[in-house]
Amino acid sequence: MLQRTTRSLTLTEDGNRFYQRSEQILNDLEEAELEVKQSQSMPMGTLRLDLSFVFGKMHIAPALLQFAAQYPKLGTATMLCDLSTPKFLNLAR
Repeated sequence: MLQRTTRSLTLTEDGNRFYQRSEQILNDLEEAELEVKQSQSMPMGTLRLDLSFVFGKMHIAPALLQFAAQYPKLGTATMLCDLSTPKFLNLAR
């Protein structure tokens, strides 16, 4: 696959084909690894939040839309409870 003389080292035709094919395989492998890393880096599943009504309304509810847009594979199940009464308000989407 290599042609060697006293002054140079060059690829043969077979060596050049092998090099080109190997380079393509390595590029494909890098792309496959990147795809897997990207799919695993995005959180997915359901995030459950059980909060007091006042805290949820003032701090969490305003941020839920932006949070949902930033993490589209992550659902939220939010329960707001007024601690003085056992009533729940379900904000799940």
